[in-house]
This record gives sequence, C-alpha cells and structure tokens, in this order.
Amino acid sequence: MAEALTRGEKVEIRGLGTFKIKKKPSRFVKDPRTGVEIFVKERFVPTFKMGKLIKNHLNSKD
Repeated sequence: MAEALTRGEKVEIRGLGTFKIKKKPSRFVKDPRTGVEIFVKERFVPTFKMGKLIKNHLNSKD
C-alpha cells in the first residue's frame, strides 16, 4: 500500500474507502505563539475518503 501511494497511485479497499496522495504547495504560515512567519516547503500528504457503506453505517440510527 505504501509503495503504491509513493508511486502516486490511488489505493481502494472495497467497503472501507480510498487512500490518495495530495500535493500541498509551499507557503508562508504564522506561528500562533510568536506571530513570526515561517516558510513551509511543498509536501505530499495522504488523504482518506470513507466508503459509502461505512459512512451510511456510522450515520444510521438503528
């Protein structure tokens, strides 16, 4: 799974959900304690989208 995500592929687990890699651009952010601006490099982060079956199960009121 980790190797597939490293290659930029989408990983789907039926009944659970989908993992993808999202590119976050470089940007300036403020440190909340000091207020100093910090440069954050471009990075890739894993994202997860829950499958329809699990989402419906969690939101059902049985």
